[in-house]
Order: sequence, then C-alpha cells, then structure tokens
Amino acid sequence: MLSDEEGNALKRTLFATAICRGLPIRYYLLLQKKAAGYSYGIRVEYNGESVTAAGLSLSEMKIRQLLGTLVRGCVTPVSVPDILQDWLLE
Repeated sequence: MLSDEEGNALKRTLFATAICRGLPIRYYLLLQKKAAGYSYGIRVEYNGESVTAAGLSLSEMKIRQLLGTLVRGCVTPVSVPDILQDWLLE
C-alpha cells in the first residue's frame, strides 16, 4: 500500500496504460481519506521509474481530466513534475 509523506494510506486504482517505446506506462488515480472527505492524486510508473503526487485536488473529475491528458501525451514520470506545475497554476 502506498502512503504519503505523513504516513497516511493512499488507495490506488489503475486509470489507464499507454505504451511508450514498447514498454507500458501505468497511470493511477490515488484516493486519500481526509477528515473533511477525500483528496485525489496521481501516480505514474514507467520502466522502473515512478512519481507520486498525492492530495492534488478535492475534485475527482479534475484529477481524471489530468490523467486523461497525461495518457494522451504518453507522459512518463520524468515529465510529470513540470506538467503538474503548469496544471496547478491554471
């Protein structure tokens, strides 16, 4: 089970898989229970690399849209931080 920096459990659900250079990129929707409800984040795994960004939004729909964009672009973990930075500024 995944956890955030504070040790809180994160439930991950496979959102989609894309292929890049013959290898799968896996995109996960993360769910974290908070006192006031739930927060959502993402995880991307590719070729032994991964990046996790928990607690990005309280809106599941926004995170699903973000994941859809990442899948369409075949975004790998190395590029996710730059994309998230732009996404958070929107």
